[in-house]
Amino acid sequence: MKKFRCANCNSNNFKKIYYPPKTNNYIEDKEIEICKDCGYIFKQININDSKYVKQLNKAYYDNYNYLDLIKRSERRLIFDKTRAHTYLNKIEKNIELKNIKVLIDVGGAEGWFSQYIKIIYDNIEVYNIDPDSHIINVGKKLYPKVKHFKLKLENIDKFKKKFDVMTFWGGIYRAAQLDQVVEKLWEKANS
Repeated sequence: MKKFRCANCNSNNFKKIYYPPKTNNYIEDKEIEICKDCGYIFKQININDSKYVKQLNKAYYDNYNYLDLIKRSERRLIFDKTRAHTYLNKIEKNIELKNIKVLIDVGGAEGWFSQYIKIIYDNIEVYNIDPDSHIINVGKKLYPKVKHFKLKLENIDKFKKKFDVMTFWGGIYRAAQLDQVVEKLWEKANS
């Protein structure tokens, strides 16, 4: 089995910090790990697993009621704060965000990362895009300063607003036709 490396510091020194209960949801069944060298927290998902591919083809949040989605969003913050901080730092090293007018975050679920950006850079018009209407409705309630759109990544060309920066908080791994998505993203970014 291939040993994964930390996306932040390239270490392979991990510790499992959460063992989930067994469910029928492939993504939720994955352990949460922490890099012992830098503190980066993540889940290790094997994108070649057939259970994962089946999970991609259905609405991820259909198994939750509205209140459960609110609770899920609150629990996610345990490991998402570290991930968001690391991701934003990498973006800031390459992009002068104070000069950005419009940013879209693709696959942002309820929009926590979009909100994180909006808090730090209030001048940016931030859009959260996710294919699931249930989680978009939660995002509208939790983060009203962010603009939320129900849209599949495969249909990104239907997003008509011109944007300066596109981030992927969590959506790219759920794209069913990744090659087509990347082509559309390239066209959209260069239009």
